[in-house]
Amino acid sequence: MTEIIQNIDGSLEKLSEVFADPLRDRLEFEDGILYKDFKNILNEGGEFRETFENIMFSTRVIITQKDDFIDFLDKLIEHDFAEMALTYLENALSIYPSDKLLRKLLKKLAKGKNS
Repeated sequence: MTEIIQNIDGSLEKLSEVFADPLRDRLEFEDGILYKDFKNILNEGGEFRETFENIMFSTRVIITQKDDFIDFLDKLIEHDFAEMALTYLENALSIYPSDKLLRKLLKKLAKGKNS
């Protein structure tokens, strides 16, 4: 049993390495920043609106996880980037029309416009 677990751990590590290289290449090619790195900047005291405005003209925020995408959209809505959030939401909902989290964000966005 221990040998099987060690083999699985080794395989997962190798698989992780396989995916890490293309992601690094994509970051370099697109001159991007991973969303987790963007969040780290915010956690170190950066203000969302100012930080996002500073990077959005020179680089891309690359999101690789659905949870990060939802978090990013939520922050866009909270910080008055409504048009940008709507564009992302429309595109995402065209692919995933019944996604509950995306629909919830769309409702939040609509409420903000009515305020």
